[in-house]
Amino acid sequence: MLLAVAAGSFALGQSVQSPEQALAEAQPPDPTVLTVPVELRQLVDSVVFRADVELSASHDVGIPISEEIPIVTEVLVEEGQTVEEGAALLAVNGTRRFVLQGLFPPYRDLAPGLSGPDVAQLQEALVRLGYAVGRPGVFDWATERAVRSMFRDRGVKLVIDEEQGGVMIEREWFIFVPELPSQVATSGLRIGVDLRNAALPLLTLSNGDLRAVAVVDTGLISDLTPGRVVEIASGSTSFKAEVVALIPASVAEATSSTIVMEFLDEPPADWRGLNVRVTAVFERSPGPVLAVPVSAIYADASTQSYVRRVGPDGRQERIDVEVGATASGYIQIEAVGGSLKAGDMVEVGNKG
Repeated sequence: MLLAVAAGSFALGQSVQSPEQALAEAQPPDPTVLTVPVELRQLVDSVVFRADVELSASHDVGIPISEEIPIVTEVLVEEGQTVEEGAALLAVNGTRRFVLQGLFPPYRDLAPGLSGPDVAQLQEALVRLGYAVGRPGVFDWATERAVRSMFRDRGVKLVIDEEQGGVMIEREWFIFVPELPSQVATSGLRIGVDLRNAALPLLTLSNGDLRAVAVVDTGLISDLTPGRVVEIASGSTSFKAEVVALIPASVAEATSSTIVMEFLDEPPADWRGLNVRVTAVFERSPGPVLAVPVSAIYADASTQSYVRRVGPDGRQERIDVEVGATASGYIQIEAVGGSLKAGDMVEVGNKG
């Protein structure tokens, strides 16, 4: 019986705490000091975004039709192909359409004796192709002979219209585009397509070089003014490009802008259609510098910047610093009246 009482008294004594012990255990633990090492690194302030590579100076090709049921019966071009002046692009109901350089589409059929700017435009194209014409702006016998020669050289024999006293040139035989040669940027031409119901544009030509176009947040690229050089990369291959235009969105409250960049060195043709990575560098330190996260910088009442170096024993030491370039959350530092080196541990995150 005495042993039982003694054991109970011992257990009770073990479970009873003094007020001082209870208060001490209720206190929060000492705050943990978060530290990071001072690093030796090159600081690069940059922004990265995505862009699409496309051909510049593109223009949609209008295909004139006069047939009641215009069906594409032959397609003679494909995307990526270079189109020269005088080439056939397609055939509609068995009749081929040839492309020439000009500023406006044909608006009437041409017959001997007619004159006007459309005749002059056709004559200029014929001369570029190596055929001699007659009086400028007049569809005379010499111009008719040039047209017949051009078609004959392309395997087409024109029929003389006895009523007109010569060859009648139907307006849909020619497709005029602003500049040649050009490259086929996009093509929706397919055999069997009914041109009355086809989705437009059916054909887009471009005589320009590749360029990169991006739509990004205006705040992100506010410093990307024309003339700034950027790096455009796809995989491990990269090219330099220059910002040539910064186009704000048409809606006043919109926050996006369009950036147009031209390559300084032409990338391969198969880059057309790629989505690429663009890097714009705004500031770069001349070489590796001592740097810490921005959250490791403190300032006193006199605005003097400093860091808190933490020794192996946990003791802290204030080191005044001068700050420099910032990039990617890091800031350049240089000790003032003290010393810092790469690998020193400094406090972060506790601004108390």
